[in-house]
Amino acid sequence: MEIGFDWRKNLWIMGSLVLVMVIMAGEIYGTLYLWEKNEIYLKADKLRSETRIIDEEINQTKSKAAEAMAFKDELNFLTPIFNGHIYWTNFFKYLEKNTLTDVSYASFKGDTSGNYSLQALVKDFRAIGVQLKAFLSDPDTTTATIANEKISNTDQVGVSFDLNLSIKRTLFNE
Repeated sequence: MEIGFDWRKNLWIMGSLVLVMVIMAGEIYGTLYLWEKNEIYLKADKLRSETRIIDEEINQTKSKAAEAMAFKDELNFLTPIFNGHIYWTNFFKYLEKNTLTDVSYASFKGDTSGNYSLQALVKDFRAIGVQLKAFLSDPDTTTATIANEKISNTDQVGVSFDLNLSIKRTLFNE
């Protein structure tokens, strides 16, 4: 007995099976295609959302940066003012440090150039020399001279004199 396959008789069944498989493959392909498009849309939507959030953060950072840059510009404008600030307290500390206890000052003339004229009063002539030596021994003193010594004719008994000082300008900026 011979077993054979009759192609003509089973052609209809084979054709139907091939057609069913093609339809199933098409449906699978179509389903996967739609699923892929949906996934791409969802990911694109998520990226748009993240991009929107990042854009908002960038805008906030830009506004903060603008404020910071404005502050920096103001600071750059004010820095020379602060760097050039004159510290008069340093001068008065210098004066206090170098002035003898029995010396008093009646007037003061000068500015930030470093040259000053002080009218002073002491009890005797010897104190004038000691006072001059005290100023000359300070490293911040450039020059110190005495002028116009005379016996005082005010209410206080003593000797008045003019003390002319030149000091280093760095004393004002430290």
